[in-house]
Amino acid sequence: MRPTFDLTGDSSWTTAATIRSLENEWQAAIKGHDVAALDRLLADDFSATSSTGREGNKATVLAEMRNDRSVYDSARAQGMKIRSLGPDAAVVTGTATESGTTSDGQRFKTSRRFTDKWERRNGRWQCVASKATRLPGQ
Repeated sequence: MRPTFDLTGDSSWTTAATIRSLENEWQAAIKGHDVAALDRLLADDFSATSSTGREGNKATVLAEMRNDRSVYDSARAQGMKIRSLGPDAAVVTGTATESGTTSDGQRFKTSRRFTDKWERRNGRWQCVASKATRLPGQ
């Protein structure tokens, strides 16, 4: 007889937990200006569209982080919904919110909806694409 909570065969649950954890690592990297962590999370062929409509790639995102002089009080992802696209791909939607102080002393709080596509490559999950949409009033 199998235990009630035997999740060994439920790869979608494991995938969802992994992707949630990776999205939280991404937010922690933003807050801590951890370029190395973000470099590990993004695939070399990563592509993105920012909430301002600007397109970029991994090098663009890493350069932005290196140049960011803001001090973050918080950076978090919430309301995440993960859809498994098979054993090695998933899409996550959610809301990312960051708050803090810019380098010139201005307080900020930004929130945006995001859609990220993750793929497992060589046994490691990496984000291959991201699109953000600014929320009204932000």
